[in-house]
Amino acid sequence: MKNKNYNYETKCRRCGNLTEWYFSTTDRFTWGQFAEAMQNLIEHPRQSKCDMCKKRTVQDVVAYSPVGGE
Repeated sequence: MKNKNYNYETKCRRCGNLTEWYFSTTDRFTWGQFAEAMQNLIEHPRQSKCDMCKKRTVQDVVAYSPVGGE
C-alpha cells in the first residue's frame, strides 16, 4: 500500500484563484498534527505567491484532506 499524502487547498484573496498544496505524507505526521497545522493556517492566513496574480498575497485555506492511496 502506498502512503497517502496530506494536501490542502487555498483561495487567493486578490483574485479567487484556487491552489492545491502538498503538506506531507501520512507516515511523517498524524491526522491530528495535520489538522492542527491547518487550524493555524485558518486562524493566521499566510501570504504565498499566487500563480494567477503573479504576486504574493494572502491565501485562505478552503479545504484539506489526505489524498492518494493504494
